[in-house]
Amino acid sequence: MAYEIIKTFNGPLIKYGETQYVTVQEPHLLIEIAETNFGFMPELKAHIIDNLRTSVDELCEAFEDGLSHMSPTLNAYMNAAFMFNNFMNGPWANYQRAKLEGGFK
Repeated sequence: MAYEIIKTFNGPLIKYGETQYVTVQEPHLLIEIAETNFGFMPELKAHIIDNLRTSVDELCEAFEDGLSHMSPTLNAYMNAAFMFNNFMNGPWANYQRAKLEGGFK
């Protein structure tokens, strides 16, 4: 099934298929997408990094100009990075380990 990663003020939103939307807080669905779409995990990680960098750059530019401005996506993408790492080191790692041990077919 096809997917699209969408930038939002609340962090990445993955459109999966025609009607399903997934966030980084839904490990079982992230696993499902990754299993059917080889490049999904690296693409999601790159999306988070790119948008986090953009948000930090916006904050730095505003600070340099003496403006009191917070990028609307900064906290969302910081949280997405944290959630993605937790997913990769928890559910995803456990899933991969179980597959290697023959727990999933």
